[in-house]
Amino acid sequence: MEREKITIEELLQRYEKGERDFAGMILEHTNKTFHNVNLSGISLEGVEFHNFGFYSLLKVNFSGANLKGIDLGEQFLEGVNFSEANLENVCFYQSVLRNSNLSRCNLSGADFRQASLQGANLIAANLTEANMGGIGLDGIKLTNVNLTRAINFWVDGGAIFDNTIMPDGSIRTD
Repeated sequence: MEREKITIEELLQRYEKGERDFAGMILEHTNKTFHNVNLSGISLEGVEFHNFGFYSLLKVNFSGANLKGIDLGEQFLEGVNFSEANLENVCFYQSVLRNSNLSRCNLSGADFRQASLQGANLIAANLTEANMGGIGLDGIKLTNVNLTRAINFWVDGGAIFDNTIMPDGSIRTD
């Protein structure tokens, strides 16, 4: 079965009409970008993004969305609200998530290799088995975060731990 292809404009029109399930589609980039758009509760599980540029997703509200398994690698995701979203197995490889809200997200198995999380909110995030290789956590407060079996996680001097489950299962509070 061939996957449906839609543009950003089509997705936004259909979302405005109440449609929320776009799982498995191919999203074609046009001149339109996702800037200051509310897509809360949307399902983009397994969606493939074609020809998206580095500044395509700024200040988007994905709260409560299902983005399981999508590739957001090498994207500039400044100010994006992912609170309470399902981001299981999402690729954030080399992405900039500056000032993004990742609170209460399921980020299990996510790939954060070489990503920037400067100013990100990770309160109560589930990072079980997430790949944390090469990211800096300087100044990030990790409150009630679950890092169980996180891969390539190392403690960097600037992170603040508060009731954080570390990769080895121990609890850390500074």
